[in-house]
Amino acid sequence: MGATATGCSWPREEYAPGRFCAQANTGTLEHCVDASEGPGSAWSKAEEDGELPIQMWALPPFRMPDAFVASESELRAWFDNLDRAVAYVRDEEKHAESLRATLHGELLGMLLTHRRHQKEILEEEPVRAADNFTRAMTDKASAEQEPLSAALAADKQAMAVVQAVFDEARRDAAPFVSRYASVAARFADYRATEMAETAAYAALSAEASRSGLDGLDGAEQAVLAAAREASRAPNELAAEIMTQSAELQALAVSFEEALAPHREVLATHGAVVPDMTSGALRSLGAMLGYARRRVARSDATATALLGGIALRRQALRVVQGDEGACEAIARSRSERASERFREGARARAEALSAVPPVSEKLGLPLLAARYGELLALVQMRPL
Repeated sequence: MGATATGCSWPREEYAPGRFCAQANTGTLEHCVDASEGPGSAWSKAEEDGELPIQMWALPPFRMPDAFVASESELRAWFDNLDRAVAYVRDEEKHAESLRATLHGELLGMLLTHRRHQKEILEEEPVRAADNFTRAMTDKASAEQEPLSAALAADKQAMAVVQAVFDEARRDAAPFVSRYASVAARFADYRATEMAETAAYAALSAEASRSGLDGLDGAEQAVLAAAREASRAPNELAAEIMTQSAELQALAVSFEEALAPHREVLATHGAVVPDMTSGALRSLGAMLGYARRRVARSDATATALLGGIALRRQALRVVQGDEGACEAIARSRSERASERFREGARARAEALSAVPPVSEKLGLPLLAARYGELLALVQMRPL
């Protein structure tokens, strides 16, 4: 007890009456303050220096003279300071591991050292005062051991409940592993058919381009069948993906609700809550997005092919019609084109006849835009 510990911020030979000390688990310094500052001040300094748990103790008034270990009043004053240190860890900080470190650390060593020194004194003097010291230490140990045991038992029980929640969540999530693997395999197979689907549409387009009026109906039915087949597989896959996503989200919500009462215990122990669903949900969302985009592309391709087939059917009917019908169609189209040209020319002429705007600064008409209109009109090109 008389030696000076490495890193202590004041020499052990100069004990001041009523000092509280604290040291963090990973710290190298013992932080000691006067009793007037209270045990909380020593705790705060130790907490800044390292990590939990933190052990605390109270120093005796001076460096263990014979009068101290033989004086009941001095011992009681020291015990009072020890009670304050232990009560602060137990009642204010409420940290079970720090309470264990306090009761089994420097505090216990000082009690045993003082007891041994008093025993040596009593062996020299024919007195039985050691009984009082032994009884005081025994009572103190019993009084502090019970709340420590209770706190550790409660902490252990709380962690057991949290572990049970984790185990139940893992059991609930186990069936999803094989189902997710099945969906991923189906998605991989579906994605591998994209090139074949594109090639099939290209072949249908080429066949429709070569078909006559008699073959266009068959080409049209082939396009419709290809579009239905292209939509069937992704729709089934999308339904399975959405079902599994909804079940995973429900599992995540139930897991969060089960853990909600134990958040404080998890924070005290620095436990990391496992994330069992977000990765799978992101993957399922990506699969669903790809399936929907591909279906949209397939529908757009099929629609374009059907539109092209309809135009080809109309063109073939015109070509195969009588000469009078062809001339009537050509004449109708020519008249419509002439009418559109006359309307455009009339609108341009009216625009040219309007007075051009005048510049406010120069007082001259702005003819740059008018030049472009005149040039387009002379070249017989639309504006």
